[in-house]
Amino acid sequence: MGAGANGSLKVEFKSHMKLFPNMAIQISFNGESVQLTRGNQHSFIVPADGKTRTCQIACYHGIFDSSIQNFTIQSGERKAITIIFDDTRFGTNKWQYREERF
Repeated sequence: MGAGANGSLKVEFKSHMKLFPNMAIQISFNGESVQLTRGNQHSFIVPADGKTRTCQIACYHGIFDSSIQNFTIQSGERKAITIIFDDTRFGTNKWQYREERF
């Protein structure tokens, strides 16, 4: 990335849900907070200002099955995070996270 060029952070929520088809996740980044339902995505601007930021993704399903993940985003970085929920799996491995730069 050239100096001063803003990046972007894309978060996508995919799922293989049978029991809870309308579940949503909460994403917070750089003072902005959005809710995503399955099959949707949202893009954030990543300022190229030399600061490192955290993207927090809160995923809830039921009372005891939740996951909060924090991802570090560098200044001006271009990153995609894909969240996949599969309610046919048991335990914490129902939530899967994939990060990639683009």
